[in-house]
Amino acid sequence: MGRLNDSLQEMTEREIDARTRARSLQMNETLEETDRADDQYQCTVCKVFCYLSQITCTCTTKVVCIDHVEQLCKCPPANHVLRKRFSDTELQDIQAKVLERASIPKVWRAKMKKLLDDSSRPPLKALRALFAEGERIQHPLPELGTLRKCVNKANEWLEAANAILIRKPTRKRTRKSRGRSST
Repeated sequence: MGRLNDSLQEMTEREIDARTRARSLQMNETLEETDRADDQYQCTVCKVFCYLSQITCTCTTKVVCIDHVEQLCKCPPANHVLRKRFSDTELQDIQAKVLERASIPKVWRAKMKKLLDDSSRPPLKALRALFAEGERIQHPLPELGTLRKCVNKANEWLEAANAILIRKPTRKRTRKSRGRSST
């Protein structure tokens, strides 16, 4: 998760920096929340895919990244448009959500470690709950296989113990009277 966090942080910072440089050129800005054709996200100079933001001009259909804004056209910067796919706030919210979702397996592992560290014999109910939570996580959890075996074996033992302890009552024979019959 450390690498993901660093990469995502770096990508977001790079995008915010590019937007800041574009804003310093006093160009117009627009937010377009719908997707366009792929060619409308590719810099015509360096061919980089600039999905999050790109620079356009009303005089051309070309698109460039911030590094090639001078090569877009001969128009003054006031005619250029910084076209954004997401607002700055949305971009940072997306980053936070991705990091939160990426941390789910780590949080689950921490819960499992705590449960096992707190007791040498953790409650079966807690193990079952942890197993059910792990099953819902859409990420490979190697520990889940061992936990599954443990919970299944404990369930088997519990069923066997209950079968012994909770037997169906047998029909008791009626006792014959101890005294002699009155005949």
